[in-house]
Amino acid sequence: MRLPSRLGRLAVGLVCSFALLVEFPTFVPESWAGPAPGLCHMDTARGVIPASFAIQACTDTRYVYLHNNLTVALTVKVSGDVGPVKRTESDYGLAADATRLHSSDPWIILPGDTLRIPVGARGASFRLYDSRSAGFYALAETVQTFVPGTGPAVIGAFTGLISEMNDDFSQYKDCLIGRNWIAQLGCRVLFTRNVSFAFARATVTALATGALSAVLAGATFTKWLGAQVPAVEAVLGSGTIQIAPTQAVAVTPAAPPTATAPTAPATSGFAIGSRFDDDCVIAWPTAPVYTSNSIEMTMSCEHVPEDEYLFTNVTYDNTGFQPTPDSGTIHVVGQVVNVARSAYGFSELVVQASSVTIVGNSG
Repeated sequence: MRLPSRLGRLAVGLVCSFALLVEFPTFVPESWAGPAPGLCHMDTARGVIPASFAIQACTDTRYVYLHNNLTVALTVKVSGDVGPVKRTESDYGLAADATRLHSSDPWIILPGDTLRIPVGARGASFRLYDSRSAGFYALAETVQTFVPGTGPAVIGAFTGLISEMNDDFSQYKDCLIGRNWIAQLGCRVLFTRNVSFAFARATVTALATGALSAVLAGATFTKWLGAQVPAVEAVLGSGTIQIAPTQAVAVTPAAPPTATAPTAPATSGFAIGSRFDDDCVIAWPTAPVYTSNSIEMTMSCEHVPEDEYLFTNVTYDNTGFQPTPDSGTIHVVGQVVNVARSAYGFSELVVQASSVTIVGNSG
């Protein structure tokens, strides 16, 4: 039976797309993965970094440092005695911002991210897994090249578009499984329709010409699907970092006291009403917002754990203070007055500042 020319071209295109999926790229450059003494002053007294660990890692007995030098989003599974993680990010592009906004995983580690994780006396273990946001990030990287704008409104609209298309890609992958090539053509038609509808509904303004064609290209599906491959090629083959407990110190039990004084309950240090005193920076890509009598700043602060509070929202009743995102370090003194929770699943610490001073760039 001879196929109509249009259907024939579609069949050839689908076959070519599958040909791209036969061999997946290996995402682990062996010369760079595993122990990375450049991340810290390596001290293996409590445990070594396995050579098979899929990303760069270092330990100095007090901290474990992890740097994602791959091209895919991963997540870290941690167990044991660990403190609040300190994250350093190097990718401030639209794809990275959207992925962080979309993900509810506090342990996600995007390409270029470095985590510094305190390890307590009882020890801990660290293992890598493929992130649920891996495909989202890969797709966002393709589409971001067609988005000329930036700012919170663009990031929000872009995140919604990528989220919908990511669902379309998942549906397409599931549709292809176990079907013959004729049925797979139907999957492709449904996929094309769904992605086209997503673009039509998108509130992202001024998408550059060619965005839809790029998303529908076989190479984009290959990249999206390939982002799941580290679960097989790299992550499942990655070793586990084991940090041993410190040696127990023998303590002679003291005689029981004749009277026990009441003990004050422990606090996190960021309870509502507590004093706030920290070095902060204005979180990119936000900018200060001015009201008639105050300035509001969305900030990242040195000692506020990002896995607990993604941002610190600082209000300062002085409109004469006019910093910019390039002002560098800003010292904030004040009081924690509330905790805000976003519909995206993250929390923000709300601080009323009594004193705000620009310290400047330390580098």
